[in-house]
Amino acid sequence: MKFSRWIKKEPGFFSPGAKEGYLSEETVSLKLPEHLESLDLPRKPGFRLLRFLRGSSLPKRPNVYSPVIERKRYRKKICVLAGLLLVLAGLWGGGQKIVETWVRETEFFKVTEIMISGQDVVPRELLQSSSGILLHQSSLFDLDPAAVEKRLVSIPWIKRAAVKRDWPSTVRIEVIEYQPIALVHSLKDKKPVLSYVDRDGEAFFPVRPESRIDFPVITGISDVNDPDIYRSAFKEVLILLKRAQRNNPYLPAQSLSEIHVNAKGELTLYLVEYSFPIYFGKGQTEQKFDRLVYVLKDLYRRKNGKEGISEVAFINMDYFQDKVLVSNNGQD
Repeated sequence: MKFSRWIKKEPGFFSPGAKEGYLSEETVSLKLPEHLESLDLPRKPGFRLLRFLRGSSLPKRPNVYSPVIERKRYRKKICVLAGLLLVLAGLWGGGQKIVETWVRETEFFKVTEIMISGQDVVPRELLQSSSGILLHQSSLFDLDPAAVEKRLVSIPWIKRAAVKRDWPSTVRIEVIEYQPIALVHSLKDKKPVLSYVDRDGEAFFPVRPESRIDFPVITGISDVNDPDIYRSAFKEVLILLKRAQRNNPYLPAQSLSEIHVNAKGELTLYLVEYSFPIYFGKGQTEQKFDRLVYVLKDLYRRKNGKEGISEVAFINMDYFQDKVLVSNNGQD
């Protein structure tokens, strides 16, 4: 068998008189094995045939599956299909409504999956049912993300919600739940009510018998009639709670039992282990909290330790010119 190939010749290589290299066509004779003589092989087999005859195969492209690439290809096909449908609708004018109806009713764009993230307290089933989205029935074209978000935030524990369409048939829902840091005692229809309060001071859900209640309780705030005093006092309460959440070993958040606010907006703190009051007064709550940590640290480190603290009658953090008064059974 004969075939032609081009080879590059350098000066002095098969052509001693040549000054520059050049391409030359030459005919190569190749004897095929007997079992290949009957095959109808191409006249110019080139590189692939030579590799085949030598018994070695060409390097294969690695078959690597990538979900990201496949998803992009899938979306590209969808965009092309949607574009063609819009073009057809424009060409035929009145056919636009027909195309829109077909797109909404086709199974291809029906919701087959609802992906929910961010939930902890609220069950996934409640979120899915409250969204109003029906699997294999609701169309992604008819979905109104704003309306779904509005329905989701109507759930008491949901603070914010974001809904996105992931074409062609997936809905992604991300929620942010309220994070309670305390309970607030108030009156509703002249009846006492305990409600959860988040870091922004928003009461968002009443406490039920089966609910978690191991939080500090804010009392007296509902008796403050002056709006300015109310806002100022509530702000100081939140500062105290947030400082306690840093969980200093001498005054962690779980050691706080009650924060009482009187009609003047003055704060009084009570601890879980001890019944004596700690008077914070008004303002500078953050600085007073740090001083209280120092005082408790000093009391714990004394020889009698906890026994000494149990003998404390009260602690006044707003005594005189940034001074702290610790009263021990009538003695200062």
